[in-house]
Formats: sequence, structure tokens, C-alpha cells
Amino acid sequence: MVIALLTIAVPAFTQGDSTNDATISVTDSRGVTTNLTAPAVHVASFGAFATNTLVDIGMLDKAVLFDATSEFNKSAIPEMQGRSADEFITVSSANKDVVVQRMLDLVDDGIWNKSTDVIFGYGYSYLSPTWTELEGLDFKVITFYPKSYDGIVQVVEDIETVMGASHDVSDWMEFVKGYIAETLSMNGVDEQSEFVTAIYASYSSEVLKLGNNGSVTVDFIRYAGGINVAEDANKTSPTYSADFTAILQISPEYVLVDGYYSGTAEDFSAMIMDDDITVYKLNRSWNSYCPDATEGLWTVACLFYPDYFEGEVPIEGQPVIGPISVTDSRGVTTNLTAPAVHVASFGAFATNTLVDIGMLDKAVLFDAGSEFNKSNIPEMEGIPADKFVTVSSSNKDMVVQTMLDLVDNGKWNKSSDVVIGYGYSFLSTVWAELEGYGFHVVTFYPNSYDGIVQVVEDIEFLTGTNHSVSGHMVFVKQYIADTLVDMGITDSEDKVSAVYVSYSGDVMYIGNTGLVTVDFITFAGGVNLARDDSIEANRYSVDFTALLQLDPEFILLDGYYEGTAEEFSSDVGNDDITVYKLNKSWNSYCPDATEGLWTVACLFYPDYFEGELPLDAGNTGEDDGGDNIMVYAVVGIVVVVLAIAMVLLMRKKD
Repeated sequence: MVIALLTIAVPAFTQGDSTNDATISVTDSRGVTTNLTAPAVHVASFGAFATNTLVDIGMLDKAVLFDATSEFNKSAIPEMQGRSADEFITVSSANKDVVVQRMLDLVDDGIWNKSTDVIFGYGYSYLSPTWTELEGLDFKVITFYPKSYDGIVQVVEDIETVMGASHDVSDWMEFVKGYIAETLSMNGVDEQSEFVTAIYASYSSEVLKLGNNGSVTVDFIRYAGGINVAEDANKTSPTYSADFTAILQISPEYVLVDGYYSGTAEDFSAMIMDDDITVYKLNRSWNSYCPDATEGLWTVACLFYPDYFEGEVPIEGQPVIGPISVTDSRGVTTNLTAPAVHVASFGAFATNTLVDIGMLDKAVLFDAGSEFNKSNIPEMEGIPADKFVTVSSSNKDMVVQTMLDLVDNGKWNKSSDVVIGYGYSFLSTVWAELEGYGFHVVTFYPNSYDGIVQVVEDIEFLTGTNHSVSGHMVFVKQYIADTLVDMGITDSEDKVSAVYVSYSGDVMYIGNTGLVTVDFITFAGGVNLARDDSIEANRYSVDFTALLQLDPEFILLDGYYEGTAEEFSSDVGNDDITVYKLNKSWNSYCPDATEGLWTVACLFYPDYFEGELPLDAGNTGEDDGGDNIMVYAVVGIVVVVLAIAMVLLMRKKD
């Protein structure tokens, strides 16, 4: 059984000149470190992998000499077509003296500067005398010999660094790998028993070899959601000899045949003699230490899982597509085959979240509570009045009719679009009637910080964006916790004490448990003195005498309190207790909650937290993360927010 070649188009990336003037340092496959004071002015591209990479990162014009394998008739690199023959040279151990002399000629002709220019080459051992002699003449040489997909990504990143290009291409290569993994997970393919089985095979001079471990082609199997059933932990080499009977015994679903195999996939399949095994012949360039590896990985993923992957390689930021299932605050589960095309934002929390995740343009209707004069959401200023409707039990008929009008006008599709709203019980009749007409409704009513994070994550799911905003919310919570641990603030006696106070009518309440505002105290490193396990309610009424008896260091005052913090402090009558009035939006089921948590942490521990919210820099190492926390805490670095979504997240609302 033979699969036809999949047509894949790798997106072109164009890098501008780097503005990074810092010293560049790259350690190559031999362990040799090359240091530059600025990006290389010229390079010699001694390998088609380097030429391919220079093309993809937009830096081909810096190459003044190429290895003969980069010629168009050998490499099939379109940009090499029509190049003069004198731009190429055979790089081999037998041709070492010619290579060295050619480089010296470039210096004599003023085309090459030994201090600013770099030679890129393969790290094969047979070429080491060539590199050694060039280095003996003070040429800078960087060699590459990766044995994994991640190693190829590092090659591209190193070449980007040396050339002064951005890391768009290497980042994209990493993104595609993650995109495949996330798509498989989203579609329920996350257990070994659910993965396809495959092997990598090469065949030369009538010797069959199977891929074991430690090769790019085996990584294609693993990262594309397959299991390499030829892996043998008892063997140390990346490949081992076998016969065709071994393939039949292993019985994989797929065989990936090396691109240098002289025959066709059909020829190889005939030698296996099992039509139930799909044979696919790889492209040679996919194992050539350049961005083509990502095309190879994507193609294999499309081969293994055609229901989930097809067409062009995804570009960075492209949302994962798959079935979406969200269970809301009422226990109602909404299933979609793809992200919602349009949403109705029936709550300022939803509008705020859509803004912060960059999906506001999907909203075709808003609750009147999202109007600028009520919500103070900057993006709502100037939105026409007909985009808003009052969502209430008494206005149920108008809400339903407005939604039906959207359907009639072709602005709403009941099967693909979603109403997002509050999970308050008084709105249940509105939601029930809309669902009776076939509308998808997802409601939210969280009572914790983690619950708000889940709201944001669910809305990200529904709209088809990535989880960078909800991920950042989790990061800030953990960042605060890690910093407090590093500073030795772990026991209750080490922590500040606080209570949360709200009013309803003329009755004062203090927060017990099960409130976002109480979570601010806990996650910001405080002890909630008002917690009483004998009381089931999330808050209970008290008077000022009770507050004085609790004697907290801090009082967090509800944002809806009509007076000021100073006025409340005067009523308390104890200047040793700090009163801080919260912002209304921090308890509104949206990313603003993270601003609230961070503000409270800065209030409780000003020696450790200050300035803007910290940005998740993507560090995964424990030591690195700890070092960053120490830097933030001791030095007080104000983190620059890079993403637009993060900028919107951190904006303060009155």
C-alpha cells in the first residue's frame, strides 16, 4: 500500500537586521567555541544544510562561497539556480588544500575578514583536518552534527544568532512540534495504546537497517505521535541490521524509508510483501540539519493522522483545531467541531477576556454591562448602541428575539457560534429559552482565582486561541509562591495577616472561604484571619469591634464599597491596620484577577514584589526560574511586557 507524496509548502520568513550588539558566542559540534563582537558580515556555506538555512532566515546574501553540494543540480535549492560555478567549491578531505587556498584568496581580495566572518560546515570527523588547518590560519569555523530534531532546531538557532537574524524560524520549528503534540492531546490521542506504530528503514547495498534511537528520522516518528516499534534498548547504535522478516515480525502500521533509498516506496513495499503496512519514502532534505526538518515532521504527522493534520505547515500563533468540549457552571456541556466563529458576550467579564486574548472581533453582540460608560473597557468606546442588549430575566424576550434576528440576518450560526454569559441563577430562564431555540450557551460562575483561570482557558478554547493569557495567570500565581519560598516565608507565623471586607446594604461582611478576594490573601502570602471552618457560608456579618479583635495587618476592602479606603480606616479607628480598596474589575472573572493578585502581593510584601506583573519568559529549568525570581525580588526589575495580549491584560481599569 503506497501513500502519494503530500504537498507541503513551508512559509517563507524574512528577518530584518538584528539590533543585538552583545557578544555572540556559539559552541559547535566539536566543542569549539567561536566568539564574535557582532553578527558575521560574510559566511562560507560549506554544506547544503547551511545554504538552505540561510535562504530560510533571509540571509543568503551574506554567503560568499558555497560547498559544491549546494549547487542547484545537487541540492535543488531554487535560489542556487543560475549561480556562477566559481561560487562553489568541493569541500572534502582530499580537496583540503584547495579549500584552504580559496579562503586565503578571499582574504587577499578583501572579500573576507578573519575577525568578523565565519565558515559553517558539517561536523563529520573526516573533515576535521580541513577545519583544523583553517583555524590554524585564524579562520573562524563552526561545525554542526545534530542527531535529533531538537538538535536541528539548535543548529538553525545558532546560525540565526551568528547572522544577527531573529529567531523566528527556529521558534517556528519548535512551535510546529508543540502544535502537533497539543493537537493530538486535544483530540484524545495521548496514550501509547492510541498512537500509531512505525519504523524507519534504510536500504543500501542489499543491507537493511532499522532506526533504533538517536536520529532525526526516528524523532519524526515520536514527535508525529507514533511509537518506534524497532527501538531496542539493548542496542547502542542509532541503526541496526535486520532482514525483511524482522519487519513482518514487528508488524508496524507504517515504514518510513530513507530518502536515499534508490528505489520507490512501491519497490520497498514489494520486498516486505504485506499490503497492510504503509510504506512512505522520505525526502532527502528533511534530514539535512535545516528548517526542512519541520516540513518532514509535519508530513509524517499528516501521514499518521490525516483526520487531524493536512495542508500547509502551521505558522506560529495558529490555534490548534480540534473538537471542543466545555462544561459550564450549570453542568451543561457544549460540544463544537471547531472554534466558535462568532460569540455573544453577555457580561463585561467575557468582553474583558475577549479583549485580552485578542478575540474581540468575534463578538457580534454585547450585554449592556459591557458599554464603555459602565465597564470602562477602552475598546468599548465608540461601539454602536445597537451592539448592546440588556440581559436580564425581565428582558428575556428581547434577548431571545435579538439573537433570532442575528440568525435571520446571517450573522449567527446556531451550530458554530456560542453565547457566553454569567451563571447566576436569576438568568437561568434566559439561557434555558435560548437553548430551547438551539443556541449554544456557556455560563461561568467561578468562586476562586483558579476558577477564573479556568474561565479564561475555556473562552480561549471556545474562540480557538492559544492559552498564553491563562498560562500567564497561572505563572504569576506560581511566581509569587516561589518567591515567598525563596525568601523563607513559608509558615503562618512568617506571613502577614489580612481580612477581606464587603458591604451589602448597611451590613458589613468578612470573607471566610470560597471567594476570589480571599484567594488574593492566600495566594499573595497572607493568612486570612476571618476564616472560620465552623461557618459554611463564604462570608459572614461582623461589626467593627470584631475587626479590632481580629487585629489584621491589612484589610482588603471590596471595590463596590461606596466610600474611600481612608473613610473606612477612620471607621475602624486603628491606624496600625492598613486599609486597601480593591479595583472592581479584579473580581470580574477575567484576566484582571491576576492584576489584583499581583497588586495585593506588592501590598503585602513590597520588599519582594513591585512594578509591572512579571512575564513568563518560558524558563523550564528550576535553577533558572529560581535565579529569575531572586533577580526580580532583590533588584526589583520592571518586566517589559512583549505580547499585545499581555499589554491589554495588565492595563488598569477604573
